[in-house]
Amino acid sequence: MSASLLRIGVLADYPIDPLVAHLDTALHDAGLPATFHTGPVDQIRQGLDTSCETDCSATDVLIVAPRFDELGPQWTADLLGLADAAAGTVGRTSGSLLFVLPPMPEDRAFGVGDTGAPAGAVAEATRAREALRAKLIALPNVYLADAEEAIRAVGTRLSYHPAGSRPRRYSDELFACLATQLVRILGTRYGTACQAVVFDADSVFGEGAATLREPVRELRRAGIRLAVRGAGNPSGVWASIAAACPELVACAETSVVDGRPVTEQLAVIAAALDVPTSHTVLVTADAGLADAGLLLGDRHESWPGRLRDGGLFDRPAPLATTLGPVLLAETPPPRTDFAAPRTGMVDAVPGPDDAAPSGPVVPFGIVAFGKALPEPSEVAGAAPDYTAELDRVRGWGYRRFHRAPDGVGLTDLAVAAGLEALAEAGVAASEVDLVVLAIADLAEYLYWDAAAATQARLGAHRAEAVLINQACGGGVAAFDLVAGKFAAHPGYRTALLIGANRVCETYWNRMEINTSIYSDGAAAAVLRRDHGACRWLATEFITDGAYADFMRMDVGAAAHPFTPDATAPPRVRSPQDRLDEFFAGDVRKMFAFLSTLRARSREVVDAACARVGSTRADLRRVIHFNDNARQLAELATELGIPTARTNAEIALDHGHVGCADQLLTLQHLLAEGDLAAGDLVALTSTSSGMHWICTLLRV
Repeated sequence: MSASLLRIGVLADYPIDPLVAHLDTALHDAGLPATFHTGPVDQIRQGLDTSCETDCSATDVLIVAPRFDELGPQWTADLLGLADAAAGTVGRTSGSLLFVLPPMPEDRAFGVGDTGAPAGAVAEATRAREALRAKLIALPNVYLADAEEAIRAVGTRLSYHPAGSRPRRYSDELFACLATQLVRILGTRYGTACQAVVFDADSVFGEGAATLREPVRELRRAGIRLAVRGAGNPSGVWASIAAACPELVACAETSVVDGRPVTEQLAVIAAALDVPTSHTVLVTADAGLADAGLLLGDRHESWPGRLRDGGLFDRPAPLATTLGPVLLAETPPPRTDFAAPRTGMVDAVPGPDDAAPSGPVVPFGIVAFGKALPEPSEVAGAAPDYTAELDRVRGWGYRRFHRAPDGVGLTDLAVAAGLEALAEAGVAASEVDLVVLAIADLAEYLYWDAAAATQARLGAHRAEAVLINQACGGGVAAFDLVAGKFAAHPGYRTALLIGANRVCETYWNRMEINTSIYSDGAAAAVLRRDHGACRWLATEFITDGAYADFMRMDVGAAAHPFTPDATAPPRVRSPQDRLDEFFAGDVRKMFAFLSTLRARSREVVDAACARVGSTRADLRRVIHFNDNARQLAELATELGIPTARTNAEIALDHGHVGCADQLLTLQHLLAEGDLAAGDLVALTSTSSGMHWICTLLRV
């Protein structure tokens, strides 16, 4: 016998030879040739006895397949006894146990009423199966298969031999299906399971590619390495992938897009990922490449199922350790890369903060709003004063923006909005316990606390003043800060939150720095402990500091101070220039970054919803920062909601007012009656840093 052959012992309560035949072929095709030792039918315990001639224990893998029909009257006790004996046997021989959960019994004393009978066959069999599962999952080198899954896949009528003998015999179709399940499980044990998936960009990223978005996320969560191959122009390939399946742009770790043969491309990708070529699967819709990988077929809606049925998600179950009555899974940490920072939510390992949904630690709500918006200007008339790229600006869809008159500073706008909010709430400035000022741009001066200056001008002299400078996300993040302050200071009852923006046009061109038109203005909200309207529920963050340098201006701070001999003031560069420099011209990384922006926006919303026991489907509105029309439509698609449930129309009428956008929009929607009591609203933002933030409010 060759040392490379896997030795497999098979013990079953029913005739098992057809299963062995299918296993033999399938294991050989999977690169795991085996030799088999099959014990007599319905003699599992004898096959576990090392003193008997029928002993099957001296093997690498022992497959045990009982059936309820052949067990004694005490199904749970009998199954657990078999499990003890089998686990003890393989424990002595350092082998592996593959235990096949018995299928649900077909003979049922109560007929159609059996499912509802506490002492019926279904109830008893379910209890026995779950007791067996709970026992075995805590043991090392023990794997579980399920004959019931095979019966469901084949269908009850096709799972049994046409001859009506008792006990009933299984059909060849059932054995073939069960063999496939066993081979896939053994593949996870002996390293033949898929470790990397390569998507064929030439065939799968046209029509129907959107069906791959969720499978790509699932593959990523399963720890599968992802890559792309193609034969076209790299920029064109990544552009088509970004449009059809942005998740892959973010998750793909490497790519080969050139004219080499596919087999050579796969070998290069496998080497780059440090994965054997034999464990690398090409996913393609090109029938000409079927021999090289997994063929998805012509029906796009079936592609996710084809990926699952192809075994791409197969992984060994995590070992569970018993701690009292609770089973805790030992889950390995997720794989990470530049597009999936450790702070990302998709792959985060649950911790204490991921417990069951609960209410806010400190209940508080919005009493009243205030705003300060300069007179609007028409984009069409003003754009030539800011940029020569008029087509680009028109494509954003903005109609109007706000520019403050010369001499009006950020704190002027903040104070005006704050005073209006206090007046609307009927709250005197002296009653305010906390002033939070969020700003997205520079204030009037350096080495100067704009929050303290605002507090003084408001007359809120007994209030603590806090400055938040998290760019466009500050207004959304501030709710979390207020919650913390209320929790830490039981005496605080009233807070004034202000988001303000005043573009410093010396450094920042309103219409060229990003993909938004920047406006000046401020919005304020009076927050009160225990107030029932617009109640804060939760705030969630995702932060990835790998992108911290993306928005920075290199001159003017301690590293490179301003100098008197400068010929011109420095300017923040255009987004394209920043992309080119930050990613060193790597087109794939640029698309990955853009894809990550959208994906993280979805993930942070999901995290906030999960915190309060809701889902995106429960959201009445998602109020993002005032991005351009196309970006907000793409965000809506990412979130699976209509664009009309975002702030798109309001955004186009005001431009991007820094971190004041969300409060301005919320105030408008409430005033217009577009939100009703009980509606769930998400305030969201993306800001330089990078940060993705979501605050949930209940109207």
